[in-house]
Amino acid sequence: MGIPLLVGRGFLPGEDAVPGANTVAVLSYPYWRRSFHSDPGILGQPVKVNGTAFTVVGITREGFTGTSVNPQTPDLWAPLSMQVQLVPGMDWLSQPNVRLLQIFARLKPSIGRKTAQAQADLLIGQFNAFVEETDKTKAVTLQRTTYFPNVDDLRFQALVSALMLIVGLVLFVACANVGNVTLTVLSC
Repeated sequence: MGIPLLVGRGFLPGEDAVPGANTVAVLSYPYWRRSFHSDPGILGQPVKVNGTAFTVVGITREGFTGTSVNPQTPDLWAPLSMQVQLVPGMDWLSQPNVRLLQIFARLKPSIGRKTAQAQADLLIGQFNAFVEETDKTKAVTLQRTTYFPNVDDLRFQALVSALMLIVGLVLFVACANVGNVTLTVLSC
């Protein structure tokens, strides 16, 4: 995602290419503080997860939660190809009906939404054509969304509107109080 880490590195291209081959992990800042007492010497050391030793290659900055809108930060991140080692007995990647993956992208300042949409549609079309040749049960669809998926929900919009109304009323009362104090001081 282009976000610098506190210590170490992120995942390298190809580290997720072979299932079970790259046992590397990036620790979350809270997990690093809680479990390793903020020791930067943990880089290059193994951390066992479900019996598999993952080599720590990086530590995120404080406040980084990943791409999930869930307020809970995971303890670590590992390449997708390590899914079976992280959750033994659950091979989500080989199940055609599991909708597991979300791909996030940020637009460059020089790229408009229409251009990005056209490029993404082309890539997904190429991917779906490739997958159809090997497995007709899998396909990818593209859905544009915001980082906060609730913004189109009418309940969310009503809540935000109510909060803005309350903030506006508090601001109005504060301004009225300042005006009254000013008038009182001027009349003395």
